[in-house]
Amino acid sequence: MKSPRQQLYDDVFTMISMLGNQVYDRLPMDTVPYPFIVLKNDNSDYGNIHKFTRNMNVSLKIDTWYLSADRGAHDKTLTQIEQSLFNLREIEGYALKVRDINTSEITDTTTNDDLLHGTINVTYQIN
Repeated sequence: MKSPRQQLYDDVFTMISMLGNQVYDRLPMDTVPYPFIVLKNDNSDYGNIHKFTRNMNVSLKIDTWYLSADRGAHDKTLTQIEQSLFNLREIEGYALKVRDINTSEITDTTTNDDLLHGTINVTYQIN
């Protein structure tokens, strides 16, 4: 049996993969083609612990990497991911609610290619 944290990670990983980009669980050490996405577990904590119920907050971090010439495609991907995250309402036996979502985009010039690096931080409440 998977923990709610692992179920959420697996479901988000699958959901993002279905958008058509390669998704990794860590930044690839080998050279890979752009675009690609990295999904990481960021944080989890329990709140409102009661005798019969407990709420868990789970945060995920999603990094997107595109060539800077593909700004429109990058924005479309960020929007699709955000919408998919909002639409995820349950995982095997648990209700989900987006508590917080924050998206940022920067231009990254630390490689030979000018890149767009998007970051989506999302926190779910799991009941």
